[in-house]
Order: sequence, then C-alpha cells, then structure tokens
Amino acid sequence: MLKITEKENMFVSAVIVSAGNSTRMGGINKQFLELDGAPVIVNTIAAFESSSIIDEIIIVTRESDIKDVTKIVEEYDFHKVSSIVKGGETRQLSVYEGVINTSNIADLVVIH
Repeated sequence: MLKITEKENMFVSAVIVSAGNSTRMGGINKQFLELDGAPVIVNTIAAFESSSIIDEIIIVTRESDIKDVTKIVEEYDFHKVSSIVKGGETRQLSVYEGVINTSNIADLVVIH
C-alpha cells in the first residue's frame, strides 16, 4: 500500500463521487443534509481542500445537482475544485467520469 506523507513534487487529484440515487436513504439526498450547520458535502470537500497533499478536486454528482453543488463550491470559496461533472449510471461509471476529468498532469488520483 502506498502511503503519502510528503508531496515529493507529485500532483494529486481527488475525486469525490456523490452521484448516487439515495436508494438506501429512501430518496433523501444525504449530501445536502445539514451536519454542524453545513451540507454534508461541504465537510467532505473541506477535508480535501485543507489537505496539503491534494492539488485538485473533481466532484461527480447527479446532473440535477450540478447547479446546487456549484453554488456550494462558490459560497464556501473552495479553490481546489476544478470540475463538477455528471455521474454515470453506476458508481463505477461515476468514478470513471471523475478520473477522466482529472488534470492530465495528475501523478496520483484518490477516490472518495
């Protein structure tokens, strides 16, 4: 297992996959539920935003949520988010959409 403790001139992209159908939540889109006064997705993005190892963040979400996620990124002033893209029919396809939207200089891609 690769353990990153120092950047060592690597460009690291993080893909946050939040394009699910909320089936287990009975249709409630958990990414927009409030946790400590902010939508859950804010806490997720903030964790990657504050990491010195992560250079860019790609968010994969449902097409119908792209506007809302874009507003959140702007409202919370997240600078590392480079793309917000539409997810696929399955988690695997959503991860693929995130990965193909990472920077072409990425040395490493992490999936949330």
